[in-house]
Amino acid sequence: MQGNLILLILIQTRMKDNLFKGLKLGYTLFLAMTILTAIDFILNLIKSPILDYMDLTAWLYFIPTSFGHAALFSLLILIVYCFVFVLTRSKRTALYTFILLAIFLQVFFVLDGLVFNIYRFHINGFVLQLLLGAGANIFTFGVGVVLKFIVLIGAVAVIPYLLISILATKYYNRLRGKTVVIISSLLLVCIVFSHVGHAVAAGVRQVSIQKSATILPYFFPLTMNSLLLRMGITDKNDFVELSDLDVSDINYPKNIIRSSDSIPNYNILYILVDSWNPDTFTKEITPNIYNFSNRGHVFTNHISSSSGTHGSMFGLFFGAPLTYKKDFQLADKSPILIDQLLYRDYDIEVFPSAIFTAPPFQEEVFKRVPTINTQVFGNTPFQRDSTITEMTIDYIKNRKGGKPFFALTFYDTAHAMSIPDSHNIQFQPAWAEADYMALSNDIDRTPFFNLYKNCVYYIDYLVGKVLSELDQQDLLDNTVVIITGDHSQEFNENKKNFWGHGSKSTQWQTRVPLIMYYPNIEAKKTYRHMTTHYDISSTTLRNFLGVENPYSDFSIGINMYDTISRYPHILGGDVNYGFLFSDKIIQTNYLGTLEVFDTQMNEMPTGSITAKEMETAIQRKNHFYGN
Repeated sequence: MQGNLILLILIQTRMKDNLFKGLKLGYTLFLAMTILTAIDFILNLIKSPILDYMDLTAWLYFIPTSFGHAALFSLLILIVYCFVFVLTRSKRTALYTFILLAIFLQVFFVLDGLVFNIYRFHINGFVLQLLLGAGANIFTFGVGVVLKFIVLIGAVAVIPYLLISILATKYYNRLRGKTVVIISSLLLVCIVFSHVGHAVAAGVRQVSIQKSATILPYFFPLTMNSLLLRMGITDKNDFVELSDLDVSDINYPKNIIRSSDSIPNYNILYILVDSWNPDTFTKEITPNIYNFSNRGHVFTNHISSSSGTHGSMFGLFFGAPLTYKKDFQLADKSPILIDQLLYRDYDIEVFPSAIFTAPPFQEEVFKRVPTINTQVFGNTPFQRDSTITEMTIDYIKNRKGGKPFFALTFYDTAHAMSIPDSHNIQFQPAWAEADYMALSNDIDRTPFFNLYKNCVYYIDYLVGKVLSELDQQDLLDNTVVIITGDHSQEFNENKKNFWGHGSKSTQWQTRVPLIMYYPNIEAKKTYRHMTTHYDISSTTLRNFLGVENPYSDFSIGINMYDTISRYPHILGGDVNYGFLFSDKIIQTNYLGTLEVFDTQMNEMPTGSITAKEMETAIQRKNHFYGN
């Protein structure tokens, strides 16, 4: 009996000892991950444009904030580790689980840093959907880029963490309870400090601290603008709040649409080039489109409704910014442009190179259209662009008898910047593939830009085939043709290390070519006044579909040929958006704070925004709310 009792005590002691050892190991791994993750955050900042804004105060804030924010991520994995350990009573199983999850997060943070450095936003659900979900074929990466990324991940994420994990398993027994208390308390202080420090910085307008906070993924620090206002410490005139005017119901359109039957039912063809930089609209790079433009009108100062495809397409068809997305969905709104096409019994078809379900254009823009193409076959954008060209030509040849048509052909090769070597020859020297990790402010952009130009040159060849078919079918006497880009593609034109699109509302990400042709047009005219994507639906509805309502009933745009000011122009998405003025750009970031730049993307103080400017901008953005 006594022997059994001793045995039981020994077993219980061993179990308790094993439990403590397991928890010690878990906490040691937690510390290792916290340190590495904080280092990742610091390195991401050093590699980012935010480095230019850092001062001593910002560094004194950012370093402890990095450790506090890293500890929160590490804590999540520690919780999983403890659950696995308690469930299995196996330190090895729990250890392997922790290591796998930790490496996954380390890889994620490295990738997030690269994304932020190029595009100025963090990886989010939408990006993951495009990468892993229905829109995965939008992104193509060459073998060289993939291998370079694998080496980078191994160097900064996998190998360091494996080494630290080995050391942790060797020395975790040396960890003492007092040490755990001290370290945990310090990390808790860092977490609290990160929010209190940011709140104070927001109150006193310490820009360097606020900018450093944007580096951290999924970091939503406190601000205390409202509190300071209530306490009388800060006057509301000291800064501009971006809170919207009182909004209620959606009023789109503002009045019942009236249209004339006297307008002939012209065919309408929209040709869109994803990520079309206006500097490539030349006789050398786009000879077919350029020659066609001599038969129509060219608008040289045309601005998209966003620096990304979703907002651009939304603005192009709705005549309203993407800020209305959720409300339009709830109100079951369809673009007036599409509604009028259906009312006039148009046959509607789209030929998208990239999948039209991510973003869900078939549910937003074309929700009333019975059937449309949402996906075409092809392993690469290059192949799919060729496919949609043949589909468009076949559609033109075999259009439904007696019915006018509306068609949208949307090319993607310039966005993907992926093209076979046999076609990557017109402009040299050119990269064989887009190596985004090689981009920096000091790099010679020529080979990268030449790769892009070769992609545009190929798209021009395909567009030329479509235009030639219209000629052969004698359809240009009865067809409206509009050729433009959804948005532009930046190649560090401003010398501030901005590349690509979707990151800032710069002119280099939003200005695109626009060519318009319609029957009996006065050929070869160039217009240099500012026009926008919102104007395209307005012009189409008024000039070619006979809508008689004021433009303000169905769009924030006006007629393309009207030279009155379009400022402030609304840019952006359903969460983050911006306002383009004649002398400045105002943009929100994911923290909900304002960034103000001049037209060359030099930062301006928020005090340069007048209350009148913001009131006008917000009223324009909220045009379809209320009466």
